Amino acid sequence: MTQIPMTAPVGSIQKFSVEDGPGIRTTIFFKGCPLRCAWCHNPEMIDFGPQLILLTNRCIGCGYCIEACPNGALALVDGKIEVDRSACDTCLLCVDACYAGALASVAEEKTAEELMNEAAKDSGFYGHTGGGITLSGGEMLSRPAFVEEMVRLAYERGIGVCLDTSGHGDGDALFRIASHPGVTDILYDIKCMNPEVHAEGTGVDNRLILDNLRRLAADEAIRQKITIRMPLIKGYNDTEPLIEETAAFLIQNELQRATLLPYHTLGVSKSERIGERARVFEPPSQSTLDSIRTVLEQAGIEVDILGL
Repeated sequence: MTQIPMTAPVGSIQKFSVEDGPGIRTTIFFKGCPLRCAWCHNPEMIDFGPQLILLTNRCIGCGYCIEACPNGALALVDGKIEVDRSACDTCLLCVDACYAGALASVAEEKTAEELMNEAAKDSGFYGHTGGGITLSGGEMLSRPAFVEEMVRLAYERGIGVCLDTSGHGDGDALFRIASHPGVTDILYDIKCMNPEVHAEGTGVDNRLILDNLRRLAADEAIRQKITIRMPLIKGYNDTEPLIEETAAFLIQNELQRATLLPYHTLGVSKSERIGERARVFEPPSQSTLDSIRTVLEQAGIEVDILGL
C-alpha cells in the first residue's frame, strides 16, 4: 500500500531572510498557533483552520468571485470586492475564480519533500553565510512529526535547521527535535515572566513554556543552540521588575544570548486582510530599550536589538 505523505499548512516561504537565525535563511511559516498574542505580527498564521485573505490592491473589479460564491458573501463596493465575513464559510471557491489574486487562501498544504526541494534551491547561500532553513509560524511545535521529517531531510542534504518557537507544546517532542544534530539554532520566545500577565496578552500562561525551556537549557549541547527572543510592548512587558526577573531566569539557566524585538504595527494591516481588527500598541522608547539592554548585559547576557 502506498503511504500518503504528511502535509502541513504553509502560509509562506520567505527567501533570503536575515532576521530568523544566523546567515541567509529560508523561513517556512506554518499555520496554526496555540497562543493568541494581541500584538502578533503574523495574525493570519494563528488560526488552525482555513482562512480567506483579501488583497484589495489586486482587485480589478471583474466580479467573477461574486458569481462563484454560494453564500452571497462578496460584493463590489466602489469597484473593489468586500467580504461579509459573517456569511463566508471559507469554502474558498472564490479563490479559484479570482485570477487577479485578490482573494487567496492564507495557507497551502505542502509535503516536507516539496518544502525541502524549494529551500534547497538556495543551499549555496547557506554554506557561504552559515545560514539554513528556519521553521516558524504560527507555531512549528504544533506539528512535531512534520517538523522532525523536515529536520531529517535537511540533515541528509547538509542543511542546518533553526527552530523558531514559543515553546508551548509537547516538551518531549521539543527536546527530541532540539537534540537532533541537524538543528543548529533555536529561537525561543520569552514574552513575559509573570504567568497572569502572560495569559492576559497571549491567551495562555507561561508555565509550560518556562518548564520546556528549563529542560532544554539543562542539556549543555542544546543550551548552546538557544537564543532567547523577547518581544517588547510598552507598558506590558518592558517594566524594570519584569526585565530583572527575566535576567535572573536566564542567569539561573545559563542562557547567554537574547534578542530584543520592539513592537511594530506590521500585523495591523494583516489582521484587516483576514477580516479582523488588531489592537495597536506602542513600542518601548529608545531609553527603555537601552535600559533593558544594560540590565541584561550586566547579567552577562549578549544582547541584540532587531528592527532598529
